[in-house]
Amino acid sequence: MAGGLLSVGGDVLYHFDLILSMLRFDQVVHAFGFGFAAAACWDVLGEVITQDRPAARSVLALLGGLGFGAINEAIEFLVTRIDPSSNVGGFVNTGFDLLFNTLGCALAASALYLADPSRRSLRRKQRP
Repeated sequence: MAGGLLSVGGDVLYHFDLILSMLRFDQVVHAFGFGFAAAACWDVLGEVITQDRPAARSVLALLGGLGFGAINEAIEFLVTRIDPSSNVGGFVNTGFDLLFNTLGCALAASALYLADPSRRSLRRKQRP
């Protein structure tokens, strides 16, 4: 929420360029936030998916994080319909948000899959 409320250099933090008009604060927030959502899904899924299924758990965590990102984009869209001066952004912004949501979720799900200890024990069991 700070992105639309805090001012940096005469504009809201939401529009602040971190790297020469190539990477904005908002994009990093989306990647981090929805990567964290995927990690939270991974954690919850550990309660219902057996430990010998890290690939399935990773894919479902990725999809869960993307689902939370889609809900966020729907809310942002509704905000723009209610208050056009909300600084939420338009079509291009939504596209970049979805892209960075996907990047964050994919990085988190991949890292959790690669770090999962059950994956390594499965590989040892499969060797002749």
